[in-house]
Amino acid sequence: MELLTFLVEEKYSRISFKNAHNQDVVGELLHFKTNGDLIEFIGLKPTGIAYFPMELRPHIICSDKLQSLTCYLSR
Repeated sequence: MELLTFLVEEKYSRISFKNAHNQDVVGELLHFKTNGDLIEFIGLKPTGIAYFPMELRPHIICSDKLQSLTCYLSR
């Protein structure tokens, strides 16, 4: 299943994370047309994704062989 489709089906509307310069980056999920658009926005082509829906701040962790990125989700 595609990440964008999954997040929209779970009723999330926004994704946010800290970039390499420690600045907040926020994206509205409805602005992305394809899963590729979302992956490009994140800037990391993940080989693994962990989903934590029950945390105080729901989030996903996207990781590849070298790094990981925590993306917070909001409705």
